[in-house]
Amino acid sequence: MFTHLLDKYQFDVPQSMIDAELEGIIAETEQMCAQNNITLETMGFTKDGLKTKYRDLAEKQVRRHLILDKIIEQEQMELTKEEMEAGLEKMARDMKVSLDAVKNYFKMDSRQLDYYIHTQLEKKAADLIIAKGNVTEVSPEDVKDQDDTQEISQESKGEEQE
Repeated sequence: MFTHLLDKYQFDVPQSMIDAELEGIIAETEQMCAQNNITLETMGFTKDGLKTKYRDLAEKQVRRHLILDKIIEQEQMELTKEEMEAGLEKMARDMKVSLDAVKNYFKMDSRQLDYYIHTQLEKKAADLIIAKGNVTEVSPEDVKDQDDTQEISQESKGEEQE
């Protein structure tokens, strides 16, 4: 869904935002490793290597966040009390904890609550894009066939220009 938007709307993003996104990716990777009692080095990774490997992904994620933020702002999106309650109830079910435990967690850490609310707003913005856009689901094979066709088309254009 976002690949088309990111291709269609090219814009520069601040390096600091890309760096912050990369730090998040690395932190998640380190956390996953720690949960499995291994290190990045054991897996054959370094922080610098991960930064290089995931720089493009981080930039795309930042651009996606900026697009969604703009939609949230333009559409003046907010979470209703009902949406908030339903989301917290789902989180409690998924985590197999009480609703009160989830609410208490967010009371203790307002930054996490802000992050959760923003994530829910991004989901609403993505749903809006899907609802208003012309989204067609395709199989991976169709995408490969399309890529092959585009490569052939580009090759023949190059030959015509010579």
